[in-house]
Amino acid sequence: MPLKLVRPRAGKSPNWTIRGTYLHIYVDKSCGTHQRSVARAILKDLKGRIERGEYPPHGPEAQPNAPTFLTAAVTYLEAGRRPRYVARLIRHFGETPLTEIDQAAIDKAAVALHPAATPATRNCGVYTPVAAILHHAGVDIKLRRPKGAKGRVVTDYLTPADAFAIISAAETVDPELALLLKFLLYTGVRLGEALALSWDTVSLEERSARILRSKNEDPRELLLRDDLCEALRGHAKANGRVFRFHQGGMAQGAARARQARRLRSAGAGTPEER
Repeated sequence: MPLKLVRPRAGKSPNWTIRGTYLHIYVDKSCGTHQRSVARAILKDLKGRIERGEYPPHGPEAQPNAPTFLTAAVTYLEAGRRPRYVARLIRHFGETPLTEIDQAAIDKAAVALHPAATPATRNCGVYTPVAAILHHAGVDIKLRRPKGAKGRVVTDYLTPADAFAIISAAETVDPELALLLKFLLYTGVRLGEALALSWDTVSLEERSARILRSKNEDPRELLLRDDLCEALRGHAKANGRVFRFHQGGMAQGAARARQARRLRSAGAGTPEER
């Protein structure tokens, strides 16, 4: 039987299994993950190791408990962490021991996986997720990011007149959208933090709201203005999220385009037009 992925069986382990024969090497081992995309990456890496004569392992590498990038990545994913970019990293590093993943190895991976990309793309697709996986595995590593990793920094701002013109125009399109914009303007929170806000973390009587999870993973308390509290009071519900909107890909882009057209028709141009 050729080497292939075997689906998890009901009532058994939720993880995929690699089973079969490749180049006269028989394999029957768990992938250690329930995510098919990651399991496919593990299968591809295993075939490459068999072709290079690296599997089954011999000598010190045969120790089953030796920490590798593969085991660290699977543990990272099973902890519910972000899966983006991880499958490609598994295909590149495979079962490389964590002790061998240093600055030079990560620099090499960034060039191999993103040969024509900008430093910002390499930082996002390699340096950041690899650092997160290593830190989750208890490896203390301080990486030097590529020059230009933050991309092109652009500082922009709205004048008070611009901001209130946009909010006023949004009011004619959707009052809740206007309230969201006002909340962002008055509190300075990130869009994702505002959209994740729920009524059980808001106290209009105490003029406070609590962000349970910020960018640095720490909660923080917001002090709300009186006029913002009044606006929220008219919008308040017994429970659930404060704002009904969602972020997301193409839908978000289409929504922004629709909102821009509506705002333009309502008399508030885009920043480029003002």
